[in-house]
Amino acid sequence: LVALLGPGGNNDAGVQNGSFTIEGQGGDQQDVNRTGFGVEVGANGGLSGVFQLSDVQVNGLTSGLAPSGNSGQGSGTDSQTVGGGGQGGVFVRRAADYARADSALRPIYLDMGGMDRDLGAVDFLNSLQRPLAQIVANLDDSVTAAGTEAYLAALAYYVAVKGAARALIPGAQPIADDLGQRLPGSSPRPI
Repeated sequence: LVALLGPGGNNDAGVQNGSFTIEGQGGDQQDVNRTGFGVEVGANGGLSGVFQLSDVQVNGLTSGLAPSGNSGQGSGTDSQTVGGGGQGGVFVRRAADYARADSALRPIYLDMGGMDRDLGAVDFLNSLQRPLAQIVANLDDSVTAAGTEAYLAALAYYVAVKGAARALIPGAQPIADDLGQRLPGSSPRPI
C-alpha cells in the first residue's frame, strides 16, 4: 500500500498537499494527488486503481508517526505495531507464521510476499535504529554533561564578578547586573 497521508487538515505550516506517481511492474502508472488516497501494489508488481483509504488503513499507517515525547526516538513503545515490539510484534509475527504454514486459511487477497518483505524491512530498520538510538542517548548524555560543566564555569565567573562589583572594581557592576538578570531560576537582586 502506497498512500498520500499529508500534510492534510492538521497542517499548520501552510504547505500545499503533495502528490506522487507510481509505476507498476507492467508499466502501468497511477497518479495520487489527494490526501487520504492510495494505491496497492500486488505481489506481481501490478497496481490497483487509486482509492480512498479507510480510517482503519490511515490509522494503521500513521500510528507510529505521532510524537511520543521520548527524545525523538519515534513511538518505540507502540505495542500495536510490529516495529514497536511488545504484543503487537508478537501478534504480527505469529499471524505471519500461521499464514505461511496453512495457505487454506489464508485469504486470497493477503500478499504473503509483501508481508514477508515488510517484516524483513522492520528487522532491517530495527537493526539500524537500535545502535542509532544508543548513539542519540549517548549524545544526549554528552550534551547534558558538557552543558552542566559550562553552566558551572559560568556560575563561577558570575560569583567572581559579583565579588568584584562589591569591591567596586570598575566595569564589574554592569556585568554582574546583566548576568544576574539572565541567571536561570532567579530574579534580579541587588549585589
